[in-house]
Amino acid sequence: MVPAVGGRLFSFRVFSSTVTRYSFSACVLIAAASGAAALAWQGLWTVQLSVTLGHEWIAALGVMAGLFAGMALGAVWLGACVERSAYAGYWFAGLEILIGGWGLLLSWLIPACLPIVAPQLGETPHPLVHAASSFGLPLLLMLPSTVAMGATWPALSRAMHGHHGEMGWLYAANTAGAMLGLLGSVFWLIPSVGLQRGALVGAAINVTCGIVALGIFRGRTPYAAPVSSASPVSTEGVLPLLFISGFLGIGYEVLCIRVLSQVGENTVYSFAVMIAVFLCGTTVGATLRVWQTPSRAILTNGIAVALGGVALWNISGLAAWGSRVGAQWVGGALSTEVIVALGALALPAVAMGMTFTLLCRCALRRGDALSLALASNMSGAAIAPALIGAVAIPMVGPGPTLCMLVAAYGSLALIADRELRRNALALPAGALTIVASSATLFLGPLQPMELEPGEQLVRAIDGPMATVTVIEDQNAILRLRINNRVQEGSSAASPVEARLALIPLLLHPQPRRALFLGWGTGYTARIAALDDRLHVQAVELLPEVIVASTLFDAVPRFPATRAAVQVTQADARRFVLASRQQFDLIVADLFHPARSGAGSLYTLEHYRALRDRLTSGGVVCQWLALHQMELDTLRPVIAAFREVFPNAVMILASNSLETPVIGLVARVNEPMEGPAEVSERLARIAHRLRPELQRAGLLDAEAVLGSTLAGGHRLQSWLGDVPANSDDQPVVAYTAPWDTYRPQSTPAQRLGWLLTQLGEPDRRQIEAELGWRSADSISRVAPEANAVTTVYNYIRARNRYLLLGLTRPDLQSEQGRADVARSLQSLLSLSPQFRPAADALRFLSPTAMSAGPSSTNR
Repeated sequence: MVPAVGGRLFSFRVFSSTVTRYSFSACVLIAAASGAAALAWQGLWTVQLSVTLGHEWIAALGVMAGLFAGMALGAVWLGACVERSAYAGYWFAGLEILIGGWGLLLSWLIPACLPIVAPQLGETPHPLVHAASSFGLPLLLMLPSTVAMGATWPALSRAMHGHHGEMGWLYAANTAGAMLGLLGSVFWLIPSVGLQRGALVGAAINVTCGIVALGIFRGRTPYAAPVSSASPVSTEGVLPLLFISGFLGIGYEVLCIRVLSQVGENTVYSFAVMIAVFLCGTTVGATLRVWQTPSRAILTNGIAVALGGVALWNISGLAAWGSRVGAQWVGGALSTEVIVALGALALPAVAMGMTFTLLCRCALRRGDALSLALASNMSGAAIAPALIGAVAIPMVGPGPTLCMLVAAYGSLALIADRELRRNALALPAGALTIVASSATLFLGPLQPMELEPGEQLVRAIDGPMATVTVIEDQNAILRLRINNRVQEGSSAASPVEARLALIPLLLHPQPRRALFLGWGTGYTARIAALDDRLHVQAVELLPEVIVASTLFDAVPRFPATRAAVQVTQADARRFVLASRQQFDLIVADLFHPARSGAGSLYTLEHYRALRDRLTSGGVVCQWLALHQMELDTLRPVIAAFREVFPNAVMILASNSLETPVIGLVARVNEPMEGPAEVSERLARIAHRLRPELQRAGLLDAEAVLGSTLAGGHRLQSWLGDVPANSDDQPVVAYTAPWDTYRPQSTPAQRLGWLLTQLGEPDRRQIEAELGWRSADSISRVAPEANAVTTVYNYIRARNRYLLLGLTRPDLQSEQGRADVARSLQSLLSLSPQFRPAADALRFLSPTAMSAGPSSTNR
């Protein structure tokens, strides 16, 4: 069945006694099941193709356009053939089996294309080449299935052409099934069984639909029956109305998803909820008959979109109310996303379903025009994502785009009314057009902002995928944000951001080429570029982030090395697959694991691609924000990393309890550097990076190597038999959102559990985990015995320091401060090099109680 998105549902009445009530009920069920399978397939293909083509806006919109274009082609070409056939029931069965069979084959074919397509595209393909590939490849790969999807409804309607009853709710069943298929695949199927096993389920549903259809229509020859209509109106010009309404419907859906992303968490569940609300609305609209003329229906559709626009302009208030209400529900922030989606999408979706119902009834008066009606509507839908998402929103902004859509509905109502030689709606339709067209002059920008007192907007850049803003607070600190939610850095760069560059940089003896995945404000990559012997390249997905980062060039605390960094706009996953460069150092930034698409940067396949880009002895570092994921989400990431890099070591970026960051570090075919080698490396770069090293607390080998948490057997024992996160089993993409929606623990608790479960190592374990001791117990760093002991004691002191902070000692009383002081002194006795304890002890006084171990970040 064709998944009904954007109001592509209709209702018509036919009469016959050749189909029993039992058969009709069975048709309702297969219509729902077919819709469920169709949306499940679309979800599976989109996930797989995004890995191949990247997450750039060109690729994202190309996949969507390819889906609609294939279905439109199927409706106009194959659907027309089916409508002329006397065996449409058999056609329907065959089409369902074709969808399932090709979809199953595609679940293996798309991953096989991955290593072929990405290198052909290259690191930075020309926009035209990228656009052609992003549209053409999905179109060709999905064509057998999408063409079949486009013809299934003409086939079923032809097979049922003589049933006595209302068939509008068959479409409602199909769309309701599509909604359930979408929610079922996102919330259950893919998280439970993965992509390829999910494809087996989808294929089984399609085959079952085909078998049931054969049983229903076996031996029955459909006949052409006259189709009655309660609407005695002319059908001239209906197909253009269907085309434009399809364009406007999907255009409004794209706009809503884009605006709502600024108040939601932007997870896989966020987008599923928005589309599900849209499908639910069109399901309701498909069963209703209210208007008698296309012009009246289109006008009311425009009014509904205008009311939805009012909700969008007040989305921040609606989200705040939804947050208060949804806080009591299971899912927390997900409930808020449901509420804002209902406010913006529900009423317009109902109106679109009703509008399409009427237009299709009018089209059916011209004979077998169902296939043309579907093709016209889906052709308009196919071009909407590109024109609205990639052209209108970036060029004029979401607000003017919304006004243009409403004005287009008013103009379309005027055109339809004139074709019917009526003038009854000229005044309201003209008023809607004029008001919507002039609204941009007095309405503010459609940019939901959450500004604190004293904050002001410095710059906002609307792109196809996100809105990037730079905010200045009352302390003149600039903050870069994506979609008003994710902070990508600030001008008050902390020592932690410097450590993200310096720790991996110091673990390589002599790097010449470094790759940073993620740019943000550019602070971390700029720190690395201070080493004038190092060529630094950074990859950033959003071009708007690269533009906004130029505002940080004049910040005094930022290294003046932006020109020394080669910044490339590309999807990091696709860039690594396409590149043929070799790097001595690769640093993967803190990608929020809950954000849609970010999960592919934590997979087994991605880490294999990183290994292929590393030179022998090269260092790779994956940073992970423990404050953004529970330990159960962290484990599959580490399992994937260790499967590719068995000698991986887990390190700690800082001693923060509120925002702990851990790293996974490994060297290709080499053990970690020893204390003497790290000291030599520090001596070579100290004259260029001394201020940064001092600010980051990395002045000696003990501080660098003392960041070690665990590795080897100890890390493997903690992991257990947890499966690795992979493209086929995308555990992180579907579990990390729940860590955001409804976290089960605090970041400090997670760090405490991690330290406790890993346990305190002995010296031999540390040597083995860092590769300093071989399997035959021969120590590679025996001449550095004292230095190794110093590193070991530093690690022990660090662990005890963190556990002390986790106890939340009483710093309000004199006795409590005295107890903490004694604990800190014992840590310094164990490791005099552990400066965080000395700093905390120095500032531990009644006037500086906040400098205790629980708040220090060094």
